[in-house]
Amino acid sequence: MAIKNCPDCDYVSDGVLSSNGKCSDCHGSGYETDILEALAESLSGQSQRCKTCGGSGKCQTCNGKGYIDTGIFD
Repeated sequence: MAIKNCPDCDYVSDGVLSSNGKCSDCHGSGYETDILEALAESLSGQSQRCKTCGGSGKCQTCNGKGYIDTGIFD
């Protein structure tokens, strides 16, 4: 099994397996970080869950692992 950095995580370096496994939209917080969403949140007093990860804070491509299996054997 060959693995590589997940290209969809919040942080991906050029190094070996250093993706952080966090949602790239909310940066792992689980809540909307868009400025308009933040304004609506402050006015309503309610935090809006991230639409990308559903509030988990995890990257949806790798499920928070930070890497993906390429399916290729080395």
